[in-house]
Amino acid sequence: MEVEPTTTAFLKNKPGPLIDACQQDWVTDVYLRLAQKNKLKASDPEQVKQMFDEVWRAFFESNDVSRVNLVIREEISRGPSPFSSITTPIDLIEWIDSFCFGNYEQMKLNYFAKFHHCRWYHDDEATDPKLNILNVGDVGSMLETIRKTCPSGVLGSPLTGRDSGLYYVPPVNDILTIQEKVLSVYLGIVKDQSKTDDASESLKFYKSRLTCGKISTLYFGIDDETKETKVTQVISGVQGSYLFSTTEEDVANADRHLLSRFILLPSVDIGEKKEEEGASFEIHQELHRYYYIVECMAKSKVISIELETARQVIDQTSEIMHRDAGTPVLNSRQKNNILELARTRCILNAIWCTMTSEQFKYLQLDPETGNYVGFNPRIFLEGVFPLLVISTDMIIQSMTLLSSTW
Repeated sequence: MEVEPTTTAFLKNKPGPLIDACQQDWVTDVYLRLAQKNKLKASDPEQVKQMFDEVWRAFFESNDVSRVNLVIREEISRGPSPFSSITTPIDLIEWIDSFCFGNYEQMKLNYFAKFHHCRWYHDDEATDPKLNILNVGDVGSMLETIRKTCPSGVLGSPLTGRDSGLYYVPPVNDILTIQEKVLSVYLGIVKDQSKTDDASESLKFYKSRLTCGKISTLYFGIDDETKETKVTQVISGVQGSYLFSTTEEDVANADRHLLSRFILLPSVDIGEKKEEEGASFEIHQELHRYYYIVECMAKSKVISIELETARQVIDQTSEIMHRDAGTPVLNSRQKNNILELARTRCILNAIWCTMTSEQFKYLQLDPETGNYVGFNPRIFLEGVFPLLVISTDMIIQSMTLLSSTW
């Protein structure tokens, strides 16, 4: 994705380490390096296995990975899988429904969207925003419950009024930010009219932060030897995602272009929080870790989930709905949200089927001795990857789930 002109900000007297931190993901990211290497290879099984092995080693051994990656690889269960506690076959959506409370559709959308923080958009892919959610009204304990389903390493710090993220952004490529009652400044609301100009510039920058994959920043400093002013351009990745909540009043006064970067969900029928057992949260967290690994493989171009057919189905369905029911034709962002939600469900379903169905239990056993080995590469190579196909049902279900937001 190209860096838009509006994403350029100006910093003065920032120390060098901040620059190094900003650009490290573009300079050293092991998955981007492997993606450049892998896109030149054919896709025969032996080469795919070789590519997979390289990414697998990088995931567990490389230092050129994000903080999120470091935490997930330490926490992933190497012994008996948390999935083993599921003794009765159950459909993924049924299992998620049993966890939700209150407005099920709203909670499910937030739940699915949380996985999108590790989705990587390559330069030749969509430039639409991530599956960012803005919940409008009282969300009760919903976001806090969803936060508990996340591995500890994926969550970023809440945005504050002093957050320099409106101007300076360290890498947040795979960070998930969950925050209730987000500050009005992050919705483009200016309450202090004396700061209108500054707010206008920061708003343009923040809108670009939500739509571009990278942010360009000009750093002004003084050369220690020549004493001359020097300018350094740094680029940081901002492909993280956000689950926010806010008030109806703030949404009414928010910048409409900024709001277009979010899926707006009205909060109704909050309901009572369900008591969850610790084991249940462990399954949610382990599912999230497996999902992260799949996205690392996609980022490195080891695998590719075919999207073009899914786009055609979405286009055709939108036209049929418009013709037969008189509904408005879906715009590009609505179509992209459907596509990405269906893609997310596809990955989750592939992991779920592999880890909970009897058909794939053998993948957790040593092929020679038959002894239980648990987490191992065969789970992905022989189980998850062949199931990564977006079905028409996934598209229709995603469209139905999002329809309440249009």
